Formats: sequence, C-alpha cells, structure tokens
Amino acid sequence: MLVASVQPMTEADLSDVERIEYLAYSEELAEPIAVLAAKFRLAPALCFVARVDSMTVGYAIAHPWDRHSSPGLGVELSALPATREVVHIHDLALDPAYGGRGIARQLFDVLLNSAREQGFEELTLVAVQGAQMFWERMGFEVAGAAAGYDSQAVFMRRP
Repeated sequence: MLVASVQPMTEADLSDVERIEYLAYSEELAEPIAVLAAKFRLAPALCFVARVDSMTVGYAIAHPWDRHSSPGLGVELSALPATREVVHIHDLALDPAYGGRGIARQLFDVLLNSAREQGFEELTLVAVQGAQMFWERMGFEVAGAAAGYDSQAVFMRRP
C-alpha cells in the first residue's frame, strides 16, 4: 500500500482534477471542469485530493443531496437541494498509474470521516465503469438503476 497525503481540495487543485478525470474516465463519462468546480464550490468541506510526494494523484468530490437520486452526469449545479439527507459522492478518481495501491480507500476514509463530522449518516453514489465491486467493499449496496448514465451504472447507498 502506498501512503498518500489526503488534503482538502482548493481552487488551485482544479487543474489537477481535470487532468485526472480525463485519465480515469471514458470520454462519455468525463465532464467539463466547470461541472466539477461548481460541485466543489457548493461543498468544499467534502472535497479532497490525494498526493504522493507533491503530485496530485487522486481526488474526491462530494456534496449534500437528497437520498433518492443523483444530480446526474454533466449537470452544473448552482445550488444544493432544500432536502440534504445524505452526502452524494459525485466523483472519486485516481490517476490510473496509482490504482491498486490503497489510495482510493484513503480518500474514501477521509471523506467518510468528514461526512460523519458534519452529521450525515448516509452516503450515495453512482458506480460507473465496473466500480460496483470496489464500492461494495466500502460497504455500499445497490439501490437501483442510475438515471442519466449508461445501462451498467448503478445507484448505490451506504449507511
């Protein structure tokens, strides 16, 4: 396991977030940086980067949301919903060169602790690109299909 330093995300990290997103996701799933930046700005206390030495190798972007849905892919949010029951993990991505080293787990653990500290008792996400097994190992269960994504994406929930 490679130990990364997980730190709160800042505006200065957004160029690294964009770089990693295009390395980690297929063309259909990569979103404009404006979409990710808008989500970060709505809930910066739930967004983190992972660094190895001084290089950013992963990130997590999450925000409060209602427990029954996802904001969808490519949606640039300007506000959070009135009902904020859960933390929705919009994105947790790594530079593929750093996969399989425990860094995603480190990012998730920091995000989970932050969500707990803010009083949230549940997390949701949409698993894409075969990530369902990873998220099941993190305690998530399939809650249904994921609207606005491909047929293999699943909406997941974790208490």
